[in-house]
Amino acid sequence: MPLNKGISITGPALMFDIENASARFAMKLRSSKSGYDDTPLLSYTFPYQSHARFQINHSYYTYGDTKGKYTETPKNIGSMARSVWVIDGIAIKQEMRLKNNVIILKYVCENTGTTSRKIGMRLMLDTVLYQNDNGRFIVPRTGQLLQETTYNGASVPDFWYSMYNIDTEKPAVWCRINENPYGKPDSVVFACAERIANAYYHYTADPKRNYKFTPLAQNDTGFAAFWNQKELAPQERIIYTISLGQYTPVIRSNPPYAVALFVNDKAYRGEYTIACDIENIDPTTTLRSIQAKLILPPNCQLLSSTPTISIDKLSALASSHIGWKIKCPSISGKEFTIEIFAQYRGGYKKTKITYIVP
Repeated sequence: MPLNKGISITGPALMFDIENASARFAMKLRSSKSGYDDTPLLSYTFPYQSHARFQINHSYYTYGDTKGKYTETPKNIGSMARSVWVIDGIAIKQEMRLKNNVIILKYVCENTGTTSRKIGMRLMLDTVLYQNDNGRFIVPRTGQLLQETTYNGASVPDFWYSMYNIDTEKPAVWCRINENPYGKPDSVVFACAERIANAYYHYTADPKRNYKFTPLAQNDTGFAAFWNQKELAPQERIIYTISLGQYTPVIRSNPPYAVALFVNDKAYRGEYTIACDIENIDPTTTLRSIQAKLILPPNCQLLSSTPTISIDKLSALASSHIGWKIKCPSISGKEFTIEIFAQYRGGYKKTKITYIVP
């Protein structure tokens, strides 16, 4: 159900709720063919923790708090929720738009004063990834994160996602970090949500904090994106944005394999990312000498070193993440296929999976 004191954006599969006074937000599945209705993807524990925070010159402000003033309180405008909040000579417009079952979070900051100001932003998401070792953050070219992690500069991924065991259809969340023409944040942190919130702004990930153990194993995961301060001249604007949605890969279960394949349908500097997760669903046998080969459609260029990626072994019920970078003039409607071979019980086992970009 929507909040008593807030507004909601609803689509076929997602509901996004925004609290009136603070403009903090939460997200959940509205409907699902797999029967997991009303499952939160961003925490609904009140007060909500998902929010934006700004550094203006040497001061820090949380969007929507009483230090500033709303010139436009949160309201629905069709499939978008919008508000405008003014603080320290900066007018900040928060827009949350539902498009193609994806929520686009956008912050437009304008210097309304008469002198230049430096502005930076931290966007925090209080994620709900559940108590499952395979339900943690997965990052392209890194794989599953098992501890708090920071990425800076060029290492910031294009997107991340989470999922349960690959052979199930339980819900998961997906976040596209790069949103052209605005670009990626300068750094991102995957950590404990409560610790990020308590740090107020800057946070240093602690690699000793492991997601397999409490409290991180008990739904206390969080994500924060940081944009460094930039100087805004009077009347100048800057825009920050990311997208959120339900992670919907193509999934194929062909014992001993379960495979999930996903193609990011939005380019960053003309590049697309292909993400593939392979799980050994045999509870007793190790897969060895695994080979995963990407077959590209016409007019697509492989930017990774090789179309074939090798995995030494996958123990019983273990999983592994692999990925490729490609360049295409257009990706809509194209088919991407992965062929997988492995040594299994004295012979070889093969499977194939195809993803058609919507």
